[in-house]
Amino acid sequence: MSSILDLYPAGKSDAGASALWPTMASSTTRLWKDGAMTTANSGDPGELFLRWPADANRDACVTNVTAIQWAGTQDALYLLLGHVAGPVVLTDRDRNIWEDEHPDRELLIDPVGAFFLTTERAIDLTKALAKHLGLTISRPEAPNVS
Repeated sequence: MSSILDLYPAGKSDAGASALWPTMASSTTRLWKDGAMTTANSGDPGELFLRWPADANRDACVTNVTAIQWAGTQDALYLLLGHVAGPVVLTDRDRNIWEDEHPDRELLIDPVGAFFLTTERAIDLTKALAKHLGLTISRPEAPNVS
C-alpha cells in the first residue's frame, strides 16, 4: 500500500484545495509493524498511529520552479522546489540599472524544499497528485520498478 497519505475524506477526492488543510488535522493513518500503511483499524496492539499536526501548513511556501534529478541511478531521485521572482522594473532607467548590475541576466532561484525520494515513493507521490487533481496516469510504473 502507498505511504502517501490520502488527505481527503472518503469519497471526497475531488474536493478543492481549500478542503485539504482542514482535513489534515483529522487525518489519521495507522502504521503496522511491517511498515504497511492503512486506514483500517486492525485492533493489533502493535499498531502505530500517524497524525498531521493541525498547523502542518503554517510555513508553506509558494513555489514556481521545480527540478528533478536522478540520484546517480534510476533507483532514487531528488525533487527540488523553488521560487523565483523577476526584477521589479518600473522604468527604462530601472531596467538599465538592473542589467548593469546583472550582465549575465541571471535570476537566482530561492530553494524552498529539497527532497530525496526512492523511485517507488516518487511513483506513489505521482499517483496521489494525479488522484487529487482528477488526472489519469497512462503509464503509472517506471520501467525499472517491479
